[in-house]
Amino acid sequence: VLKAFLPQPMPLQDPSGIVVNAVTVVLGPQAFKVEKEGFYSSDDELTEMIKETEAMLRGASAALKAAGVRKFGMMMCQAPYVPRYATFLVENDWAETQCCRDMRPTFRHLLEVSSLAKDFEVERVV
Repeated sequence: VLKAFLPQPMPLQDPSGIVVNAVTVVLGPQAFKVEKEGFYSSDDELTEMIKETEAMLRGASAALKAAGVRKFGMMMCQAPYVPRYATFLVENDWAETQCCRDMRPTFRHLLEVSSLAKDFEVERVV
């Protein structure tokens, strides 16, 4: 889906560079092919998806920047467990923001996770 979406012209325009657009893609209902033995049983597939997504976003970086996209998020469904989340930011050259892995998109700002990650090793506790 991403391979088809990213090369297309985006209907967003940001000539000022001030507006921050965010794109979120939801993959489901079953984004992962592995047996669901637990929340983290999809780690290997998630890591591979993140690597592929980082490469695709870097390849489409000019189009994303022109459209004012500064944040790209993925939500991957894995019923019966809660979804997995990955966040990619332009200021990190579209690398995944690992301190925000598996956090809902709004948590990064509400909890000031990026600030915490500068001084501490942030890890999800389930």
